[in-house]
Amino acid sequence: MYRTPNGTFDPNFDGDGVASVTTTVPGNQSVVDAAVLPDDGMLVLGVGDDGSGTVKPMITRMTPSGAIDTSYGTSGTAWLSGVDLTGFMTSPRLLRLTSGQLIVAGVADGNAGAELWIRRLNADGSVDTAFGTGGTTTFDIDTFAMVNTIDVDPSGRIVVTGRSWKSGPETMLVRLTAGGTKDVAFGVNGITWFHCGDFQHGIAGAVIGSDGRIFTLGDYTAGAGRPAYVAATLPNGALDPAFGTGGCLAVPGIAGPSSLEADSQGRLIVGLSDTVARLIPTNPGSWDASFGVGGFTTLPSNVGGLRVAVQPDDGVIAFGQYYFTYSVRLRPNGTPDPGFGTAGVSQVPGSPDSQGLAVVTASDGRATAIYVYGNSPNRPIGMARLATTAVTSYGPGQTWTTGGASGVFAACLRNATLGASTGAGTWVSRGGPACTAADADPWMPVVAGPGDAGALVARTSVSQTEGARVDLQFGFRASATQLPGSYVAPVTFDVIAP
Repeated sequence: MYRTPNGTFDPNFDGDGVASVTTTVPGNQSVVDAAVLPDDGMLVLGVGDDGSGTVKPMITRMTPSGAIDTSYGTSGTAWLSGVDLTGFMTSPRLLRLTSGQLIVAGVADGNAGAELWIRRLNADGSVDTAFGTGGTTTFDIDTFAMVNTIDVDPSGRIVVTGRSWKSGPETMLVRLTAGGTKDVAFGVNGITWFHCGDFQHGIAGAVIGSDGRIFTLGDYTAGAGRPAYVAATLPNGALDPAFGTGGCLAVPGIAGPSSLEADSQGRLIVGLSDTVARLIPTNPGSWDASFGVGGFTTLPSNVGGLRVAVQPDDGVIAFGQYYFTYSVRLRPNGTPDPGFGTAGVSQVPGSPDSQGLAVVTASDGRATAIYVYGNSPNRPIGMARLATTAVTSYGPGQTWTTGGASGVFAACLRNATLGASTGAGTWVSRGGPACTAADADPWMPVVAGPGDAGALVARTSVSQTEGARVDLQFGFRASATQLPGSYVAPVTFDVIAP
């Protein structure tokens, strides 16, 4: 069995881990956001000219192998009607709900200036008219506006973050009920603003904590500089006075905020210009001394404008761009993974002049970067998917690709039946009753323990006079001790009939 070296690209994705596709968009296009699908396909949100000179949002669906799914929309792309982005230098954002529906939000030309619009789409790209008013909820806002993130809080309410002009450029937070109506319990009729320092310059990311607080990453003007900060907002929309100073925690000495994510323990992963930091959000907020140096890890100088993705073991993949697209992997303690790529950096092949960057992560930790490249109209969409890295544990019902920390083999006996003459005889499986469930049910991995000579799959004490039928499902994964790029001995199967 071969273990793929860390930092290499997934050979199951377009053959070499890197795909380039050209859509049927007649004019220029850009990539602004993406979402992963349960089958490992992707939805890519972009902005493009529909051929009439009007700039609109568009969603393109990709198959798990990196090709355009032409069954979606028109030739693989669904355009959002009634949204004119012409003249607006802002980008919409996308969120896939667990129901399969999509929330898309952005800023466009409205009746009284700029208008924030939030729309829900069905899985096939059609408008869900049960949401808001005919599928859309709008807010009249001032100019200098943008949307940065969309998320759902623990109560199922939709939270949109961005920036717009109030008393000056400020962070904007909007909350809707699950049905798309403005949440009057949040701010003023569902919208609120705040700023740290003199005034807001930009917002780079947001995360909703398990307690309903909204954490945002941005920077602000302070004299001649633009320091970065993390802010905490209470569930009612007011700044949390117990966090940082009046709700704002400065990032010491580093600017260039670029992305914000959370790991499995609720710690905040902060992407900056060339640095990844980890923040413990418990009030008053502190930089995690167990990560990097005092909570910070500086990356190689050719990786900037970072987009971070958290893996199942709380390691971090950071994608950045400097003419080409690059990736770096940090271990859970914030130190660079020495076995990843070359000297800790993996360059995406064939990504010159790459622009715009969205990152999605599958449940097994595979991270995919999506971008466009080239300067001509109808620029291709590029995608690069890293191969799976080792994970630490598994739970019942998960497949072998996500588990088996103590060994390399997992198997399960299902649909086991004995000969007709034995009647009620049953097999006893080490994996539990789930192992004899129907094919449609999840199967439970069975892994050899440290004291086992091998992995016992199942046994029966009933004597056989006629043939028995059994389905053996098995899988393999690399163990934590197997070196990347190496092989281990094959696994053999024995049927023992005393």
